[in-house]
This record gives sequence, structure tokens and C-alpha cells, in this order.
Amino acid sequence: MELEDYLDSLDMGAILGVDQVSAVALREAIKSSWNGGDRMANDLFVALIGYPTGKILERHRRWFDRRRVWPETWMVWFKDEEPSIPSGHYEAFKQYVKLPPWVRLKAEERSASLTVDERKFLLSKGLLEEWSIEDAPEFLGSRPIREIREISKRLGAGKARSRRELVHKIMMKATAAEVYAATVSVVGGLIRRIKTPFDELPEDWVLYQKYKAPMLLEFFTSKYFSHRVLKHGRRPEYTTSVDCIDACMPFVERFAWRESLGFHDYPPWYPGCCCGLLPRIDI
Repeated sequence: MELEDYLDSLDMGAILGVDQVSAVALREAIKSSWNGGDRMANDLFVALIGYPTGKILERHRRWFDRRRVWPETWMVWFKDEEPSIPSGHYEAFKQYVKLPPWVRLKAEERSASLTVDERKFLLSKGLLEEWSIEDAPEFLGSRPIREIREISKRLGAGKARSRRELVHKIMMKATAAEVYAATVSVVGGLIRRIKTPFDELPEDWVLYQKYKAPMLLEFFTSKYFSHRVLKHGRRPEYTTSVDCIDACMPFVERFAWRESLGFHDYPPWYPGCCCGLLPRIDI
């Protein structure tokens, strides 16, 4: 059974606590992230904005909190309750998926540059946020050296041994308007941020979905691998990790192998769990 078939066999709505439309969208996003080799699960992240699962991790979080023991994978982002689903999330999702792929990619880049047409598009959609000309030295200092040299060449500011010295010579040689025009022609403007519709949603909720997506992808793919081992019809080897052994001990102690096990009867036990099953090798 391939991963796609396994996912199709699951009652994704019940597992994720969503309706059937959301279940289909999330299932397809998991497949897409897996097939694309995207460990950050960006397709699933986007789908979670449009079809959120709500606080499906909350019962696990409360259980860990009561026992005062946490899986390592939960320590940074998941010890606090998930923020509530904000209004406007689906509208933001619909707008986001209509954006050209390059917008999504460049919004993630730390030092994105833009062509003239890309700049015009972003400005027309209100998705380009720029620094003021007073911030030009700081902006230029953050750019790749090849771009700074090209701007200096166009302005006739000369060469310099260091990045800081070159930026200083540019600012001393040209007017603010000239620096801005050269920056637009080389980089695409004093780019502070390329925005997306997701920027209109609460940042803490969006970030939570961003980090939940790869954890859910890992959970379902690991479930699939354990299920595949179970299909061999032989008692498997149980594996765990120091990252979750303390949190998982109650599950480990009551795990009982039998030929027919349901989704919740074999590891991993929850998103972020590192337990699994391996084929038993007889020596």
C-alpha cells in the first residue's frame, strides 16, 4: 500500500476534527508535500490556513502539562495553547493561492530582488513595503555585495575595500533621489518586505500553523511506515527516541501487538511522537 492509498483509507475528518471538504483539502496537501519532498510541508501549511484543524493538539498538550513531561518536539512551539482561528482566514487563503508562485517564494527570501514588472505587480496589489530613503544606508548594507557594487557603478561612486565604505561613498556621491532610482533599477526598490494576504492574519496563529504543518506531515508519514510494517503479519520491533520516551512511556507499556490494529493503536501516538515500528529481524 502506497502512502496515497493509506491516506485515502483514513477517516481524516475524524482524525483532524474537520468536515469532509476540509478533510479532502488537507489530505491532498499532505500528499502534495510528501510527493514534492518538502519537509517544511508548505502546501500543508497553506491548506491549514484555509482549512484549519482548530485545537486538535490541545488534549495532548493538557495531558503533557498535567504529567509535567514534554516531548522534545513540543518544547518550543506547542507548550502553549493554540491561538483561536481568526476571522478572515479563508478569504486570505483564497487570495494567497491566486498569487503567482514567485510572489510566495520571494516573500520568504531575506534579500529578494525584483524585476520592473514584478515591482509593478506588487505595488498594484499593495504587497510591497519599502524603507524610507533615510534608511537607504541600512538597506544597502544588508544587500549582497555584488548589488552594492552595481549601484555604485551606476552612480559613479567608485570602489571601496569594505561594504560599509562603499555604502558611505554611494550616499556621499549621489542625491537621495538618485540613490533611490539606482536601487530600483538594480534591486527593485528599497524592499523592506514583500507581503502576502497571510500578513493580515494574527502572526502568532499563522506561525503556529507553519510549525504544525511539518509535524502533521511527519505524523501521517510515520503512521504509514508503521502500518506497512504491521501488514507483514509478524510481531514488529518497537522503536522510540530520547526525544519522547518519557512522554510516551504510558503508551509503550500498554502497546500490544495483534494482527489487526486501528489507527490509534500503533505508534506514533500523537503529532511530534518519535516512536515507530520496524520489521523484526530474526538472527
